[in-house]
Amino acid sequence: MAGVAQEVKAEILLKVKSGEKVAELAHQYGVSDKSIYNWLKGKLEQEESYREYRRVLKENEQLKNILGVVTLELEKSKKRREITKEVIAKHPDTSKRLLSQVFSFSRQALYPRSLVISTRDELLREQILSVLSEFPSYGYRRVAIALNLGKKRIRRVMRKYKI
Repeated sequence: MAGVAQEVKAEILLKVKSGEKVAELAHQYGVSDKSIYNWLKGKLEQEESYREYRRVLKENEQLKNILGVVTLELEKSKKRREITKEVIAKHPDTSKRLLSQVFSFSRQALYPRSLVISTRDELLREQILSVLSEFPSYGYRRVAIALNLGKKRIRRVMRKYKI
């Protein structure tokens, strides 16, 4: 079937994309179903490669922007995290994944920390200290039982505040 003209291929593909059945077109033009599906696959792969090309171009542009900001900031000798904050401020559309790869730390570090957790930990710290003032020999397990909370949470807070 190598003898099928490009115009005929284009016509068949256009009809397939408009909604006609592949089997009917294959019978009508004397081409196998498999050939039409292979042509479709080839067209899709070309479209995907163009998408990939556009994605790489966009990522390249973002890297150039980051590199420019980083170069300026390194001249001022700031820390990496401060630099990333400035990059995010100047280029908010830059992906967090890309920044985390460039500066080699986790994406989680790029998001602001919640103050709710620290206030909850402060309240829990006060509760732990009140239990320990009454029963100073208690460890994290007994404190957890006394407060009716999970021992891992109690242990984490006790370590955090060096209790």
